[in-house]
Amino acid sequence: TMSLHQLLLEPITCHVWNRDCTQIALSPNNYEVHIYKKNRSQRVKAHELKEHNGHIPGMDWALKSDHIVICGTDHNACVWSLKDGV
Repeated sequence: TMSLHQLLLEPITCHVWNRDCTQIALSPNNYEVHIYKKNRSQRVKAHELKEHNGHIPGMDWALKSDHIVICGTDHNACVWSLKDGV
């Protein structure tokens, strides 16, 4: 089913859902990645990842693990591991 989620007022560059769609990672058109968790009927910001020096044009969340790969225009790719939701 389709659903609408309003998390930010500004546009985002890219986004990716985790395996069970309880978390979403998105880049608000800058060098940051925000991770939101589902909390009852709304989403709350759980983490901010700030390792890049340029915009984030792409990211992906592994289906079988809690690893997120984030590519930046600074020519770097960072792999993040979420352990126990952190």
